[in-house]
Amino acid sequence: KGWNLLTGFSYIHSLDWLEDSELFQDDVLAVYYYFNKEKQYKLFYTTKNGEEDVYYIKRAYPNMDPNFGWQMNSHSYWVYFDKPGKLRYITQDQLSLTKRVLFKGWNFMGITSEMIDKQNKEFMGDCEVDKLFFWEAESQSWTRIGLSEHPDSSSLGKGLLIKVNDDCTLGFKGNTQQ
Repeated sequence: KGWNLLTGFSYIHSLDWLEDSELFQDDVLAVYYYFNKEKQYKLFYTTKNGEEDVYYIKRAYPNMDPNFGWQMNSHSYWVYFDKPGKLRYITQDQLSLTKRVLFKGWNFMGITSEMIDKQNKEFMGDCEVDKLFFWEAESQSWTRIGLSEHPDSSSLGKGLLIKVNDDCTLGFKGNTQQ
């Protein structure tokens, strides 16, 4: 119950919820997305008076880049559930790390399969990381993590918060993986 930092989808209504999940779209009260360039959160989904507002972003930003959905799949979203439970869903295809741009300041992104069992510093590309945090949904708190730590398979789909000093692109050191 509470805030969860999730990734792997463009729109909450497009999630492919698995049958053994204990949480579903009906349990979501709100979804927020952080727009780095504007340095503010935007309401992305809500239930108001029992009605879904799933196209808030499209209405609020009618001139949005059509490729923005690919970037959104790779970002993390704040998702508020009104009850506790196990969440299971299939993630959508995500933008490769080698194409993932971070902007100066705070960036929310999800842990992808490309990151598993690699040290965080291995996939930072040309980014100069100032701070790196992992969201602990159970305790509703942040944990600061180091560049030498590495996400394991239990971290897949969870959110990271990365503060970088300048605009940069993630990637693998030595281009060992494309």
